[in-house]
Amino acid sequence: MGNGAMKLAAACGALLAVAVAVAYAQAPATERPQKWVDSFSAYKSYIRPLGPAAARSCEGQLHRILKAIDDNQACSVDSDCTLVGEKPFGQTVPVRVATEKALLSDMKQFRESCNDESRQVGYNSDLVHAPACVKNRCMVKTSSKR
Repeated sequence: MGNGAMKLAAACGALLAVAVAVAYAQAPATERPQKWVDSFSAYKSYIRPLGPAAARSCEGQLHRILKAIDDNQACSVDSDCTLVGEKPFGQTVPVRVATEKALLSDMKQFRESCNDESRQVGYNSDLVHAPACVKNRCMVKTSSKR
């Protein structure tokens, strides 16, 4: 093999390696559903200034609420789902109808004892929200008002 052929082979090999790396990087990843508990840090910022023990208590309460939302989204049909709302979680938290009251009670308790009321959560009244069962998980269908 001549010097030119070896350079061409090396260049082709390098190009192939880059192509394989790019294809691997662009391959669709297994999409993991977004969890409410993944937003703990964002919601934690809504806890009003408290002493260390009270702040830890509120953080624990917040974590339990977010986990309860995640744990109570399994469904079979749209009618299994409902939307609950309470500051700072917003007005469109999708959960199973069977767990709505208990979860809403926990959310209200968090708002009353932990939430920094000076922080506002916006709500877009130009949108219509409806509960839906999508891939066996309670979700929110959102559309514009007509």
